[in-house]
Amino acid sequence: MALVTSFGPPAGWRDFPDGPDGDAFKKNWHVQVSDLVDNLVISGRGKLFDPRRYDATVVAVRQLSWMGFPRALHTVSERDDRAAAFRLAEDRQSQAEYFEWHTTTENGKVTKVTFSVETPEYWTVLAETDPDRLVQLYRRLVDNSVQRADLFTGGVYDPQNKWNTERGIVHFACQFPQNSLGAVLGLVGAGAGLTEARDNLAGRFAGETSADDYVVLEVGALLRKRGHFVTVADPVGFHIDGWDDTGWTAPDGSPVDDNWRITRGRPGAALRLEYEVRSAGYTVGDIRIGGRPVTHGGQLAEHVSVSLPVVVAKDLT
Repeated sequence: MALVTSFGPPAGWRDFPDGPDGDAFKKNWHVQVSDLVDNLVISGRGKLFDPRRYDATVVAVRQLSWMGFPRALHTVSERDDRAAAFRLAEDRQSQAEYFEWHTTTENGKVTKVTFSVETPEYWTVLAETDPDRLVQLYRRLVDNSVQRADLFTGGVYDPQNKWNTERGIVHFACQFPQNSLGAVLGLVGAGAGLTEARDNLAGRFAGETSADDYVVLEVGALLRKRGHFVTVADPVGFHIDGWDDTGWTAPDGSPVDDNWRITRGRPGAALRLEYEVRSAGYTVGDIRIGGRPVTHGGQLAEHVSVSLPVVVAKDLT
């Protein structure tokens, strides 16, 4: 039996109850992911295999994990000015690590930071399957005043709508380089096509993101053992797999409480994560990290990691 018979939604999250609507969405999402996998397999990317077509012995499920804050701002363009890096990172087009966030402020002070690793592909399929449910979810996640006309242009879902950009976040909006499921699957394919030892590849991949080079090189390293192959883990998608507020202090100097809340996904595989102080008598902007007050969401993003699970297997039949 093949490793995968039907691709499930990211982190196993269900936006539809059992029934015709749920069945229609599951079918449409499977087709979407299958098309992406087909494109990789057809391109002949080395040791990448299609989990729908092969049974195999699973050697390992590897979580490829990296920091969510955009590496380019800290190591290239603003390497000597952390304050500028945090300021520029508030632009979603700078959040190019397959991890994005939206910072909410009141009277100039940060009150909430919302992180997401959800892809535009997922929400486009959802919009095509059930536009009314899409509107309901936007209202639940962002603002109750969201209207259907805000999300669709000419009857087609617009991933760059105002409620997913300047007024909030539901899924990825960064377009350069593009944050998408298709883009990162291409990185897995590139890693599966490597034939050289990892130590000889450092000069070839010199991108500015943490994720791109890392995924390519790690996949290549996983396949150095003869007879090993790689594929995407089901369900296919990104996870927020960790966060650390060690050393963060409240206004009185005491350690902060646990203010993290998963609103989509599950521990170890969160899709949407919020940080908001709810009952302590102060707000996020009053917290200090490394002795500095929180003025931008990126200061929190430095302490959040995102991952992509891949499957290493052998004995394909």
